[in-house]
Amino acid sequence: MPTSPPTLCAYPGCGRLTSGGRCDEHRGEYDRSQRPARHRLYHSKRWERTSKRYRQRHPLCARCRRPAALVHHVQTIEARPDLAFDWSNLEALCSDCHNKEHGR
Repeated sequence: MPTSPPTLCAYPGCGRLTSGGRCDEHRGEYDRSQRPARHRLYHSKRWERTSKRYRQRHPLCARCRRPAALVHHVQTIEARPDLAFDWSNLEALCSDCHNKEHGR
């Protein structure tokens, strides 16, 4: 039976080729409780509510004035976890501006 061509590891940022899914190094790293705090924060009900309210009050991108799609932390939550829900540390961005901010 023919095998399928190798694909990139599904782990974010990993460029290794694998026969499917994740490479040997990242295969066991799916436990959600081991994710960084920012992943847990961004999937919390509190963040969903905060982000939705913030975008309702700030519907345009703070940089290009197109419709905002995301809420960005000015100071990262790794650097300032105390400001994770502080509106003074947030800005509404469109997807393009958010990707530029993160070098994508």
